[in-house]
Amino acid sequence: MSSDAEFDRQLSVLEATSIGLGTMIGGGIFILPSIAAAQAGAASAVSFVLAGFVSLLSALSHAEIATDMQASEGGGYQYVHRAFGPLAGNVVGWGMWSGFIFATAFYAVGFAEYLSYVVGSVSIPVMAVAIAVLLVGLNYYGAAEAGELEDAIVVTLVVLILGFIALGVPAIETGRLQPFAPQGWGAVLATTGTVYVTFIGFSVIATAAAEIENPGRNLPLSMVVAVLIPTVLYALVMIVSTGILPAEQLQGSNVPVADVAAAYAGEIGALAMVVGAVFATVSSANASILGAGRVSYAMGQDRCLSDWLAALHDRFETPYRAVVLTGVGVVALVLARVGIDVLAEIASFLFLLTYGLVHAAVIRLRRDGEAYDPVFAIPDALYPAVPVLGLLSTVAIMTQMGPLVIGGGLAVILGSVVWFYVVVRE
Repeated sequence: MSSDAEFDRQLSVLEATSIGLGTMIGGGIFILPSIAAAQAGAASAVSFVLAGFVSLLSALSHAEIATDMQASEGGGYQYVHRAFGPLAGNVVGWGMWSGFIFATAFYAVGFAEYLSYVVGSVSIPVMAVAIAVLLVGLNYYGAAEAGELEDAIVVTLVVLILGFIALGVPAIETGRLQPFAPQGWGAVLATTGTVYVTFIGFSVIATAAAEIENPGRNLPLSMVVAVLIPTVLYALVMIVSTGILPAEQLQGSNVPVADVAAAYAGEIGALAMVVGAVFATVSSANASILGAGRVSYAMGQDRCLSDWLAALHDRFETPYRAVVLTGVGVVALVLARVGIDVLAEIASFLFLLTYGLVHAAVIRLRRDGEAYDPVFAIPDALYPAVPVLGLLSTVAIMTQMGPLVIGGGLAVILGSVVWFYVVVRE
């Protein structure tokens, strides 16, 4: 699973972390509060904490394998491919690629909904397609430029979100937080699956491992930071949102954070959140396209997809064909008008599948991999607890998701298996 072409190591630890944070302190924090509150009420804050904990476990497993496979461009796809062979790798590769495409479409639609707050005359699909095409062009041009965009956006978002929390906490009406879990704790676990789409940033970092400076140090550091910060911010944003806006108003909002800000800071506060949401969704979509392009590029190298995809641009040194094909998938989902909640949940299901198998890959490689020598290893005191608990957690969340979501995820899995036996092994 190597290639004669090599990426330049041009992403610093700050840029790598920003790519992760750009996905996670991104569109989800502006789009998901209404969806999560509708499912679990104020206890949706717990759903975000659970999702963060599951992601932290996954980040540790990803970081261990990533520091052994430092030249890997495909992240979890190549980890599972190495541990369990081409069939399992093919399933994970299709799952990751499809998950990134669904996630990008989710962020693109979220971008359009927030932008319509200001320019309501333009249709949601048109604006969503426009931003998707623009970001495909950016990732076609170069990863360093994408990383620089993430740096600027992440700083802006952190300032805005901290302001939203600091100004919002005094306005909380504690009575609105009761009952805390109106749909029960099973709904809280199910909501963890719904919101998980916004916790995929660390795996985006892993897919860019071949482009990160000093990966032995910078990969695990950037992954862990990219999980911890958003987890805290998300929980606080949910407490503020459910504590300020009446449940029926929050649950029916397409621009929930803007509506919450309007309740305690007026139109200026709402516009500030709209600006933040626009930046955030752009950031998240950008990072997701980055990850999708690298996964499909790696699959092209291994002939799990067409080897036509396994090409770097002569000038820009990016997997330009893979990036363009990813963009085609995103545009197709947007034009098909798939519901924004369905986009988020199917993406979450596919990434939970991937992360569960990466946990299993850590155990397999430690047991059977004679050439396995990661620079970073999960500490002995936490092994095998981290991968075992991580695997069980992902399965538990997946089984609580809705039938449509499970069916969509299983359809991708089945399609990848058929593809493997009909095309890859022909």
